[in-house]
Amino acid sequence: MAVQPDLLHNYRMNQPNDRTFQICFEILGFDVMIDEDAKPWLLEVNQAPSFATESDLDHQVKKKVILDTFSLLGLSKEKRKRELELLQKESQMRKMYKVSNSLWHKIMHEDIESELKERSIH
Repeated sequence: MAVQPDLLHNYRMNQPNDRTFQICFEILGFDVMIDEDAKPWLLEVNQAPSFATESDLDHQVKKKVILDTFSLLGLSKEKRKRELELLQKESQMRKMYKVSNSLWHKIMHEDIESELKERSIH
């Protein structure tokens, strides 16, 4: 049995407004040891690293990882606000022109392609 269709269905149920299907990401934790010659040695990669903070340094490092991740993903409060405004406008337009969701997404295809190119470049 293929798991992918179920995963895609669950994803779409939880992220219905992600038109480009690129909202998922994963942060990996790399444990590295640096020797006396400043040569790094990879010890292990953690699929689900802990973000618990036990010291000020721990807090600073992990906070920076999360902020950098959001930056790489192009996420911000302003972008979220713009996306919500766009969704509201799209909903109003669909109602005004009585266009189905599937037809509306075909109409918006060029915008989605443009967004994918922009993300690819970023």
